[in-house]
Amino acid sequence: MISKEKRAHAPFKSSLHPRNKLRERYDFDLLTNMIYESRRFGKQCSWFTSLVSKEANLPQIYKVLDVVQAKSIKTIDMSQGNKISRIVAWSFG
Repeated sequence: MISKEKRAHAPFKSSLHPRNKLRERYDFDLLTNMIYESRRFGKQCSWFTSLVSKEANLPQIYKVLDVVQAKSIKTIDMSQGNKISRIVAWSFG
């Protein structure tokens, strides 16, 4: 059990925290790399998917998918309670 004293000194977690900004950038870069790599396997795999939690990233993701010439792109919205996320799926066939 965490004492009240230790809880008072717990790190502040906010979307404004620099670590969270770095993580968001890392997540976007990771997905961008995945999209570029998926192009090589377009004939071996029908669909590629990724979970995207931040809606603001979608326009950038669509631009990358356009660059790699994905033939079909679908976005599936999901929600559970107050949490909203989406799945982006793309295909080259």
